[in-house]
Amino acid sequence: MDFTLDRRTPFSFACRACGRCCSGKVIMTGPHEVLGMARHLGISTTEFLALYGDHGGTALRFGDDGRCPFVSAEGCRVHPRRPLVCRLYPLGRATDGEGREGFAVHPKEEGCQGEFGTDGTVADFLGSQGVAPYIE
Repeated sequence: MDFTLDRRTPFSFACRACGRCCSGKVIMTGPHEVLGMARHLGISTTEFLALYGDHGGTALRFGDDGRCPFVSAEGCRVHPRRPLVCRLYPLGRATDGEGREGFAVHPKEEGCQGEFGTDGTVADFLGSQGVAPYIE
């Protein structure tokens, strides 16, 4: 991926909650994200990690079908407390050793019903997804 976009780059994405992006990925999680999801589900972090943690608790454990455990017919069960990588999607974010960030757009998943556009900027999209506390 080419991380050449910045926060001023024209970009918009209207998610249609089709769930196509919720399969076949590794969703990394940090302690803040685990705590938020556990609280949202009304369970302890220990229970959360036992049920949903993978790779020593640094990622979500996907099902045998390759899907995120929180995808349901009604949508994402942890959407208000979803991890940063889910909030950023379909963008990817990278930082260099000096803290400069760049963004890239993931290719559209087959069957994805979301709509890409240029009605805003990367910064607008990030704001709409509530990423600031997750990036801090």
